[in-house]
Amino acid sequence: IKLSTSNGPFLSLMLTMIGVIFAGEVIAMLLISILPPLSYLVTIILDSIFLLIISFPILYFFVFRKLRDKIKEIEQSKLDLQVSETIYRTLVDKIPDGVYKSTHDGKFVGVNPAMVKMLGYDSKEELLAIDIKTQLYFELGDRESLVLEEKLEEMGIYRLKKKDGSGVWVEDHGWYNLGENGEILFHEGILRDITDRIQAEADLRNERLLLRTVIDNIPDSIYCKDTAGRKTLANLAELNYSQTNSESEILGKTDFDLNPKEVAAGFFADDQVVLQTGKPVLNRSLINT
Repeated sequence: IKLSTSNGPFLSLMLTMIGVIFAGEVIAMLLISILPPLSYLVTIILDSIFLLIISFPILYFFVFRKLRDKIKEIEQSKLDLQVSETIYRTLVDKIPDGVYKSTHDGKFVGVNPAMVKMLGYDSKEELLAIDIKTQLYFELGDRESLVLEEKLEEMGIYRLKKKDGSGVWVEDHGWYNLGENGEILFHEGILRDITDRIQAEADLRNERLLLRTVIDNIPDSIYCKDTAGRKTLANLAELNYSQTNSESEILGKTDFDLNPKEVAAGFFADDQVVLQTGKPVLNRSLINT
């Protein structure tokens, strides 16, 4: 008879059980022959003992072993969960953006170190103690929005109030954490400090405004074209030369749309020289009659 090695432990126990049963029956018969008045009582006791001995390996293989494996599985799941929580906490603590969780009433229940630093507080506990609605927002409406109410998440840009009262511009990717009945349990999200970006955009707008002011106050015509010859910029002198009232009347048009054919042909020829050689055409006089 061929037996699988994977059943070795179970086979050994079964053989042991058979041996124990056989030995028990022999002992029982001897005791019965020696103590006939107690033979039935001895038989019951020995049968009970043998039944327990027989039941143990069965319980072990079909109950205890499964229970042991299930306990090991639960312990491994707990270990995996602890590892995941450690990775998550490390990422949240190290990320340069602020991560927050707050109640709908306006109290923080969790913030990461970047959030504390961004808002200028000395500790996490100090930030958790503030009232969000009165101490964090310049405009309370920045916390509540129709988009957030309808879509449950939103990317917003607004100013938050730091501990010292100054402002910090943030980009807020926020969302609602809802309960089983759809009620708002928490506000959660990630804040990014974009103060430098907002300032850079403001500086760029101011520079463009200054440049445009200079261009419009120069008495000579100034214009820009794309490679197809369409106007993309024109100052006030160019508008007067083209006999138009606003820049929108010029943008997207070519010299052929704005000038007599002979004049436009001269402009076009000069443009081709510049495009092909990369050299400017200087001191060229054209009269628009």
